[in-house]
Amino acid sequence: MKNDTPVILSDQPQTIVKSAKNGKRLNAEPDWVSFLRNIPLGEFAGRRTLGVLVRPLDKSERSHSIKIFEQTSEGDWQCVHQQVSSFENHPQFLGEVEFLGEVYEAGNVSALGIVGDLLLIGSDEGNKIQIFKRSGRRYQLLHDILLNDDGREVDIEGIACEDNLIFIVGSHSWKRPKMKAERSYKKNRKQIEQVLFEQSRDYVFHFKIDAAGNVAGGIKRTSLRNIITKNKVLKVFSRVPGKENGVDIEGIAVKNGWLYFGFRGPVLRGNYAPVLVSKFSKEMDEYELLFVNLGGRGVRDIVRAGDGFLILAGPVGDGPGSYQLYFWDGRDCLPGKRDDGEPAGQCIYMCEIPTAEGAKAEGVTVVNERNGSFEFLIVYDSVDKGGARRYRISKPNLTNE
Repeated sequence: MKNDTPVILSDQPQTIVKSAKNGKRLNAEPDWVSFLRNIPLGEFAGRRTLGVLVRPLDKSERSHSIKIFEQTSEGDWQCVHQQVSSFENHPQFLGEVEFLGEVYEAGNVSALGIVGDLLLIGSDEGNKIQIFKRSGRRYQLLHDILLNDDGREVDIEGIACEDNLIFIVGSHSWKRPKMKAERSYKKNRKQIEQVLFEQSRDYVFHFKIDAAGNVAGGIKRTSLRNIITKNKVLKVFSRVPGKENGVDIEGIAVKNGWLYFGFRGPVLRGNYAPVLVSKFSKEMDEYELLFVNLGGRGVRDIVRAGDGFLILAGPVGDGPGSYQLYFWDGRDCLPGKRDDGEPAGQCIYMCEIPTAEGAKAEGVTVVNERNGSFEFLIVYDSVDKGGARRYRISKPNLTNE
């Protein structure tokens, strides 16, 4: 194999790609290579080298990599270095955002939403949301809004805002008790065999706020449990603990009165995560279940952005893993020919979300939209006061495929 015949070495089966010309699409085995682009590097670590950009053919796999090849004395090319995700659309960091005042359950901020100059945040460990008002790049606490009177944890996982209409969703998840080192082995064995249901997690709340952020007209609530236990896909996972690929709702968005509930779990075969679409009502009996491909991750939050949605995606379980941002056009992404001739929906990978060690990116909301970009806030679980950070990212290019 001479000169222009690099051998791609990786954790995938060995791939031989002939005539790697700039921008040329190639047929190669396995399918994960879609094109190669030569990047003259000159000398790398004192050796004659060539860089090759490798992009996966499968659109659900969003990683990119640069492979650096050394030309041997025999004229062959051998891979000597690999760097992943070198050509990503990185978000522009615009600064940290400070919350002034006492943040309830400050290390467990899990959701946020914006109405004008008002910011709403919630914790997955409490039963209330907090209203803040913007002052420059800071937000000052105004007051709290209790969602129930009994003090039970609501497990707030998402907040959606449209005009002055507010929607809040609990996880609707079952849970397995945590193991604790200070307990006896016998008790932990008993704990791990239990799966618990908590009614207080099973609600969707709805209310209006006035210009001062006060509730106007009372708080209504409903539940998605009826849908979950009857739907052919969701019912199988309805009693599986949320962090074990069971039903676990972690995001809610609203568009023209329609609610979009994003599921952290289950993630199904083919890496499809459910998004349930419905309108707020007492029975919640009219709905549609759509699917998005987040590369094996689940929905950690979802928010309307332009004509579509930004989806914050992250690990289904509690183990380590990266957090990513996607743009979804709002249509079902399951493949296959439709009777109406319409193409499948598009869920486009945008970027990795910078996340400190031990932190979990839990909430996203759009602060501003410009012709070519979105500005958004991210809050993190396991960081004091949510560790809010503001970013800007370019809008994606949608195709007509």
